[in-house]
Amino acid sequence: MIRPTTLLILFFAPFTALCDAIDNSASAIDFVKLEAYTSTNVIHFKWEVNSEINGETFFIEKSLNGSEWSEFEEMASIGDHTSPHIYRTSEINSTEGALEHFRIIRVDKFGTSSVMDQIEVKHTTLMNLCLIPSLKTSKKEVIVSYSSLIPTKGVLKILNQNDLVVEEVKVRIEKGYNRLVVNTKKYVKEMYTFVLVDLKGNVLEKIYEHGKKQGRTKF
Repeated sequence: MIRPTTLLILFFAPFTALCDAIDNSASAIDFVKLEAYTSTNVIHFKWEVNSEINGETFFIEKSLNGSEWSEFEEMASIGDHTSPHIYRTSEINSTEGALEHFRIIRVDKFGTSSVMDQIEVKHTTLMNLCLIPSLKTSKKEVIVSYSSLIPTKGVLKILNQNDLVVEEVKVRIEKGYNRLVVNTKKYVKEMYTFVLVDLKGNVLEKIYEHGKKQGRTKF
């Protein structure tokens, strides 16, 4: 007896065709956050994306009032991915003492744009506050050095560990490097906070422990 034979035929669609079908049907992104930090007159941006489908371009826009925006940077997406990727870019920026708003726009391959994140950056004019104490018994002093992007005036306040002002010195802040000597002969051995404030409200702050070789930053 001859048994009938059953023929099973399987049709396999090409794998690339299936991928194309998926890729062309959706647009998605797992965006983490936009970050920015300043270094002298340069602002650095970075943003992390965990995964993305059908991304095309990222735009960074800036504003001084939070409502009127202008585009200044464009970066292409790396394409579809499921592993985290960090994008980085920088801009020369000399908006001294100003508050700027930045936002990042994502545009997909279908032309749809979305705001991913928005941050604020406060540009400073004061930088690099350093305290250099002297341990010589005949000359007790602290050298205060700092840098500024613009010439202005300011006040150096010295507070004790109870946050009471023990000395206040008006200073002329020059563009570039500045140096000031503070006599600490009458200071008792405790922690002091040196606070430098300019006319625009920019603040630099450091802690100094009287009698120690080096000051310590507060942050």
